[in-house]
Amino acid sequence: MIALSVVLGVAFWGWALTEIFDDDDDNSENQSDDDNMSMADDDAEQMLDEDEESDDDEDADEDSDEDDTQIVAVKGDQGDDSITGTDEDDRIIGKGGEDTLKGLEGDDELLGWAGNDSINGGPGADTIDGGSANDTLFGGGGFDQMTGGTGDDVMDGHTSDDMLDGEQGNDSLLGGSGLDTLLGGEGDDTLDGEEDADSLDGGEGVDMLYLGGNDTGTGGAGEDTFGLFADEYDGEEQSLVTDFEDGDQLLVIYPFGEAEPDLSATQEGEDVHLMVNNIHTMTIANATAATVLSSTSVAEDAAEEETMAAV
Repeated sequence: MIALSVVLGVAFWGWALTEIFDDDDDNSENQSDDDNMSMADDDAEQMLDEDEESDDDEDADEDSDEDDTQIVAVKGDQGDDSITGTDEDDRIIGKGGEDTLKGLEGDDELLGWAGNDSINGGPGADTIDGGSANDTLFGGGGFDQMTGGTGDDVMDGHTSDDMLDGEQGNDSLLGGSGLDTLLGGEGDDTLDGEEDADSLDGGEGVDMLYLGGNDTGTGGAGEDTFGLFADEYDGEEQSLVTDFEDGDQLLVIYPFGEAEPDLSATQEGEDVHLMVNNIHTMTIANATAATVLSSTSVAEDAAEEETMAAV
């Protein structure tokens, strides 16, 4: 039951990210007591020190060489702000409140600070930090480096080779396409590399790691579950589990409406090859075939079942 709930949960937060960051949505008319700012506006502040992250709310209007100036939007109040950047390299700080930050193009630095923030990096190689509270972070295109901070965060790298670090809290990390690195950090995290060959590390806590072809999964401390979708493997690619320890589990998820797959395991030196319908899907390092089979369960794809029921 827990495993099925996790599968449903992954489907939900993937949908939630699409809804939150749909560029066709315009929530400005529905906001009350919120501040909306485009960095093309005249009231966007310009600050000379790119490394400054203090609570100084004074405008830095001193004359300086234009090449040494980076546009920065900083909200002095602690309300719910909506800030949109430019196509240049922007630095945006949400400060307090539940903020919505959008970087657009360029290599942007987006800092949520306090509050439940929603941050969209857009195209470009962005640096995103949710700060404290429960944040929703979307990398967009480009090589993005994303940090959840404290709280239960939802993070989606989207395209390109991204680095996602949940840090503290029970986080949900989705790599998207590209060669992604997902770090759960502290807490009970859910990690899904999705497409391409990704590296997943659950860190501390009871984590759920979904591995696709050529993914590498490390559970870390705590009793972790490594999941795989049986229909995604054709024998040409195998995922790797590096630290299958006492208390860890394997979960094989098969398509809704299909027969339960046949499982077997073969010992290859110190490693085990997990076979699903006679297809080598996963290699488990430093384990025994008997332990792997006794720790493996199967589950029908609950997310697919829910989708079919809604049609």
